[in-house]
Amino acid sequence: MTEGPESDTKISPFSELWKGAVLAIALGFLGWVAQTSGLLKPLDQLLLDWKSAADQRPASGDVVVIAIDGQALKQIGQWPWSRAHHADILNFLVESGASDVFFDVDFAFASDPEGDAQLISALDRNGGGTYLPVFAQARSSLGRGELIYNFPHEPFAQRSWFAFVNVFTQADGRVHSYPYGGVLHDEFLPSAASLLSGTYIESNDVFQIDFRINPNTLPVYSAADLLNDELNPLMIQNKSVIVGGTAVELGDQFAVPIYGVIPGPMIHALAAETLISASPPVQAGSHWTSVFHSLSLLFSLLLFRKRAVFFVGSLTTFLLAGEFIAFQIFSANSTIIATSQTYPAAILFSIWHLMSRLGINSIVIRNQAVEVANTKGLLQTVFEDSFDAIIVVGEDCKPITASNSALTLLGAKNHEDLEVPDKIIDTLKGHFRSGISTPAKLRTTLFRINNKETYLEYMIALSTWKDAVQGEETVKRIATISLRDVTKLKQQQRHISYLSNYDEQTGALRRAPFLEFLKLRIASDESFAVFALNLHRFKTINVTLGRHVGDALLKEVVNRLELGNRNLSSPVRLGGDSFALYTEAACTQQEADDLARWISDVVSKPYKLEHSSAQVGGIVGYYLHEGAPDGSISPQDLLSRAEEALDTARLNRSTTPVLFSPLLSNQQLRARQIERSLISALEKDEFFLTYQPQHRVKDGALIGSEALIRWTSSSLGMIFPDDFIEIAESTGFISELGRWILIRAFEETMQASNHLSIAVNVSGIQLINTDIVSDLKFALDSTGIDPARVCLELTESVFLSSLDHIVSKMNEVRKLGVTWALDDFGTGYSSLSYLSMLPLDKIKLDKSFTMDLHESAASNAITHSVVELCKGLGVKLLCEGVELEAHLISLREKGVSEAQGYYFSKPLTQTDFCEYVKRHLEATDNRNELRGNEVKKIS
Repeated sequence: MTEGPESDTKISPFSELWKGAVLAIALGFLGWVAQTSGLLKPLDQLLLDWKSAADQRPASGDVVVIAIDGQALKQIGQWPWSRAHHADILNFLVESGASDVFFDVDFAFASDPEGDAQLISALDRNGGGTYLPVFAQARSSLGRGELIYNFPHEPFAQRSWFAFVNVFTQADGRVHSYPYGGVLHDEFLPSAASLLSGTYIESNDVFQIDFRINPNTLPVYSAADLLNDELNPLMIQNKSVIVGGTAVELGDQFAVPIYGVIPGPMIHALAAETLISASPPVQAGSHWTSVFHSLSLLFSLLLFRKRAVFFVGSLTTFLLAGEFIAFQIFSANSTIIATSQTYPAAILFSIWHLMSRLGINSIVIRNQAVEVANTKGLLQTVFEDSFDAIIVVGEDCKPITASNSALTLLGAKNHEDLEVPDKIIDTLKGHFRSGISTPAKLRTTLFRINNKETYLEYMIALSTWKDAVQGEETVKRIATISLRDVTKLKQQQRHISYLSNYDEQTGALRRAPFLEFLKLRIASDESFAVFALNLHRFKTINVTLGRHVGDALLKEVVNRLELGNRNLSSPVRLGGDSFALYTEAACTQQEADDLARWISDVVSKPYKLEHSSAQVGGIVGYYLHEGAPDGSISPQDLLSRAEEALDTARLNRSTTPVLFSPLLSNQQLRARQIERSLISALEKDEFFLTYQPQHRVKDGALIGSEALIRWTSSSLGMIFPDDFIEIAESTGFISELGRWILIRAFEETMQASNHLSIAVNVSGIQLINTDIVSDLKFALDSTGIDPARVCLELTESVFLSSLDHIVSKMNEVRKLGVTWALDDFGTGYSSLSYLSMLPLDKIKLDKSFTMDLHESAASNAITHSVVELCKGLGVKLLCEGVELEAHLISLREKGVSEAQGYYFSKPLTQTDFCEYVKRHLEATDNRNELRGNEVKKIS
């Protein structure tokens, strides 16, 4: 019996399964090809982003970012910064025990000399352990052509290591990977992340950044907190530190997966954290994925061939299982299993299966309808919710439709109320007349919207549109306007431009534009004067009245100089409380001197500031330029000479203006030579101590000595303390030198005797600005000297600063068992007003009183009064300057406790002092023996 025609149309189950098996294998192979060729890379990246977001991990904390953020920019008030601020940051990081320091800051060119010198000094102190950036870039602004290499400025390069910092974006505009290093001038340079993580792989390859590490967990501290001494050094200890710009206005921003846009320093930090974790994500082979999902397709077909819903459900289950396994492998060992190929294969296989079950034609029609509807809905959603404002207008320049963001931007309640600005309409009409079909150039124009000035960035593109009405198509021209509000960006640009030319705090000029104006003044070939001004006692106002009052005072100083004399230029702020000006018209030396006195007088007048009154002194140095038509002198030369005259006035505490002279220049030159030599003097072991013996007045017994610092420079010869101590204080070197003096004095005193006391002078800067308690503990512990044998000496001038702070420090020192002495008593300021407040154990009367004892009745009376004062206070009195026996007799009669001076001995080297101690011990033993014999005879 034969079957009818109906049987010919039936599809054999085995035929369907066979076709499904062939299709599954083919789709698996095609998926593998698409995967390996990179066609599915965007989908792979999307899946990797999802896995990374679902497997977030905290950073190790071994990499710290010091952020040059908006707060730091506002505090400093300028960009680029003076290198002095970077030097302060580096010094703090090194002193805090940072293991590595990387500056993600461009140091390719020289800046202000003083700031550069401080950075060089800081790099020297770090012993070359700082990483500075090196990168390659295209010479062309379009990013094409010959590469040029950006290295640090030579003085910085000699004192640091290079770190390759190029960061590359991929086709989607985001950063996914990071290089191990790069080859510049045929030399391989490790990347910043490789150096900070201690991973050295000499390879041009890149590694995948592990974006499972959440950048929000990175330790990030503002540079403002560091510069304000508000950052705990323990947060830096043993950490790798990246210093770089995170402020949006600096422009160092990159798009990354998951987290949007982050600053460049955070990219380096995440890359370093990836290497520290020792498990950068690695792509695995995709062939096993193809096999797995081909089998998944076949199993789904075998199990639920006749039931489409269950077929799709089972296929989805297999896909999810594969993703779960891939996620677990990625989470466990950072291996990336490419699963993107499975989705197109599954979709195509499902389409084939459904089409085979329902009929190809109906499936195609339905899918097309769904696709059109979805596409239309998607486009409408994208259009309505777009970030940029979009307006579509016809040839009559009236809006056809607009996005919600366009309504908001232009202040319209609905599409009917929307009005396109007139300036844009004028441009539109020109485009329609010319028939431009490609996007026009980007324009930025100032508009007035809702009575508010607004900068809009916009672009116009013409296109054609086919409008079908009752079967007839009409071709119409339309224009699409894309707008964006860039008002804030413009404001930021203006602010940065202002900061580059004017000091934000005071409104004074910055150094660079001032020098440009001064260059034009030189070209006039006239005699004119350049003045440098410093405010005396300004720091005291900052301490006593507050920094906000000090800032207001500086602004008022600039206003007085701006408005007070028409012959003077606008002032420039040189830094801190120092300014400079020059004469706009020709002047003689007498006129220049009169102007210098006027400047000093006008800034010295009292200031009324926020319910407070303040007064500062004006110290002025100036240089009279008498013309240099050959261009042999630069603006910087003129300013430097005025500053040298100012330095002389400050050192001499001159209240009258000082005119520059070659002799002053030589003095300043020597001061700078001393400053440069100080940096390496400790390393060269050029300092040494001498010891001036101190004796008990009653019986002449040797009781101790005072340590006095001496310096014999290999290049400058013998330099006296009066010449280098003040320079050491001004540069901050006094802190390092003070620590050395403490340790050396204790060690050599222990070698000389096991009972004599040792007195060491302490600088006011050392007491106020350093942790003297920690320094003293270290010196005591490392030498083993008894704290009771140690006496620290302070001069009265230090108490002009915050007395409460100083007394607190003195009490901390006293708790260690160390005593305090007030040095050079009688030469300071209002001594009696604070003596009762200070934790003193001894007062040292200045030698000027002792040396006049045998001639001056006044000196005798003063010495007698001081003796009585010390008795009342319960402290010892030591008189300096004992040179004659008559001095010693007079002091003994008055009841003075201790004395020192040339009558006993001049300051001795450590070897000579040891001999001196030995002789006095032998003499004391002989006296004791004689006294014992006399006692025996009497008995």
